[in-house]
Amino acid sequence: IMIDITERKKWENKQIEKDKHFQLIANNSLDLICLHDIEGNYQYISPSVKAILGYEVDELIGTNPYALFHNEDHDSIKKLAHEIAVGGKNVYRTQYRIRKKNGEFIWFETDTTPIKNDKGEVIGLQTASRDVTVQRDTLSLLDRNQKLYQSMVQAQSMYLIRTD
Repeated sequence: IMIDITERKKWENKQIEKDKHFQLIANNSLDLICLHDIEGNYQYISPSVKAILGYEVDELIGTNPYALFHNEDHDSIKKLAHEIAVGGKNVYRTQYRIRKKNGEFIWFETDTTPIKNDKGEVIGLQTASRDVTVQRDTLSLLDRNQKLYQSMVQAQSMYLIRTD
């Protein structure tokens, strides 16, 4: 018995090409792209982890990112991101602190997408994260400068009132 597998081979080749494209995108992204199991453990980590956090990919595969999160951020990450994503909803722009290999904490912003099977059940999570430390520091500096300006204006107006 002979079976023509031409169409199957075309489909397989197409899938291989798609996989190569996705791998190329993930490997060259400036964001940290990760796949996690349902508990959050790293299953895949893009090579950008070295430039962003200082770790080699192999150092983190199979570990849980909660080990890297700042202790004060654990509860908010769990409630505002992990539980929602495991419940099947996308989560955009969760900000928290994460520890780099050198021990320094930086601010991360993460988008989380649930990965679902054919039945619609969440079987994993995909995350895209970026360092937003500079943006947060800039906003903090602007806020401090605005408060300083307001106090100077208030002091000036009090001075003008006294001299009348």
